[in-house]
Amino acid sequence: MMKAIVLTGSLAALAAMGCSHPAPKTSPTPASGSGGRTASSGANAVAGGGSDSSRTSTTGPRPYPRVITKEAKSRVGMFTTHIVGDKLYFEIPAKEMNRDMLMVGRFERAAVTPGDFDGYGGDQFTERTLRWERSGNRVILRSPNFAITADSTLPVYRAVMESNNPTVVAIFPVETYGPDSAAVIDVTRLYTTGIPEFASSRGSVDERRSYIERAVAFPENVEVEATQTATPPPPTGPTPPGPGGGQQQGPRLAQSVVAHWSMVHLPDHPMMPRYYDDRVGYFSAQQIDFGSDQHRSVPRSYITRYRLEKKDPSAAVSEPAPTDWLKLVGDLKVGGMARMLAQHSELVRYEGDRLELSVPEAHRHLLEKPYRDKLQAALEQHYGRKLRIEFTLGATTGNTPAEREDQERQVRQQRAIEAIEGDPFVRELVENFDARVSDESIRSLDPGAGIEDRR
Repeated sequence: MMKAIVLTGSLAALAAMGCSHPAPKTSPTPASGSGGRTASSGANAVAGGGSDSSRTSTTGPRPYPRVITKEAKSRVGMFTTHIVGDKLYFEIPAKEMNRDMLMVGRFERAAVTPGDFDGYGGDQFTERTLRWERSGNRVILRSPNFAITADSTLPVYRAVMESNNPTVVAIFPVETYGPDSAAVIDVTRLYTTGIPEFASSRGSVDERRSYIERAVAFPENVEVEATQTATPPPPTGPTPPGPGGGQQQGPRLAQSVVAHWSMVHLPDHPMMPRYYDDRVGYFSAQQIDFGSDQHRSVPRSYITRYRLEKKDPSAAVSEPAPTDWLKLVGDLKVGGMARMLAQHSELVRYEGDRLELSVPEAHRHLLEKPYRDKLQAALEQHYGRKLRIEFTLGATTGNTPAEREDQERQVRQQRAIEAIEGDPFVRELVENFDARVSDESIRSLDPGAGIEDRR
């Protein structure tokens, strides 16, 4: 990893970082609010009390460049994430509103203390469904509960829905609007305060000792890491012995953990559930079904499992798993423009001797016949048989080798920058000589680079 330091006359310039895309000069007029229920007026604070922004809901949205400044660290994906100073903003497109998402929280680095055990690194501390809604110049984050249910075609369904109102996790004032009326909100407190639905610790979270570590966006998910510092609650049982075998004395000490939250799209078409049988060792999920023909509420249990379905339900056996396209492209003996075509293609379908590849419109020029022929020859050489390859122009899902490599490069670059800024020697230069770290001069190492490439 290469380190570079530029000495300047201002310590404040240390926070200056590049933005991955230019900020629009004006904010488009937002579309009308979503169809969700309207929150009570004046509610501009996150659940649990306290304002979620330094401004009030009566101020109204501000111009985009005043919120998402040139110093923002931005990542584009399912949401666009912006880190500006110590704040984290989500820029949520209108198409992501009123859509159910899964949120899972795990410990990246835990703090295990005898008597106050929350988990080891990698352990899960929360899981729930989330739904973002917009009401005027506010965004409401809800957590739907599916513990009770009924068939939507039955008369009782309305009564079930009216008894199962989604919990409001937080309410955010819209700070500004991005392109296509995408609402920009400050979500810092979701990850740095003790909101029960998000908190990684059972105790009281100290916002002054909690902060955002990083945020990365991908086409189907958003990943956030933050340090949370909390004071454990008083013990409910016998306390562990202190030094010398006596009872522990003095105030309870705080613990700091690094927590990781993943927010991912749920599938548009849910999988077929499978009933739980206590004679078989599966974990299970429970629901109360009010739509049973038994004229009573019926508890039902379903196993938790991976989604494994035949592509062709009428086939006796499933076809072989699709080719690992990312690995295959790396193994192909092809170069030049044909390799570029492979790197910017996404495998859509693989059936027998037929491969369907999708190429983004921006790379239409790679579909010249000589390049296609060379790629087909390389694939046929790899498989040892004739293949029929079809190319289509269209949007990809972010899984072309080139897109995946770019995503990994962004993550490596962000970690390289954070490693440089956290280096004790660099921090000493910054503090003693008014130095500034130039992000543009930092280059992350390619894991596959040799010694000569690292010099």
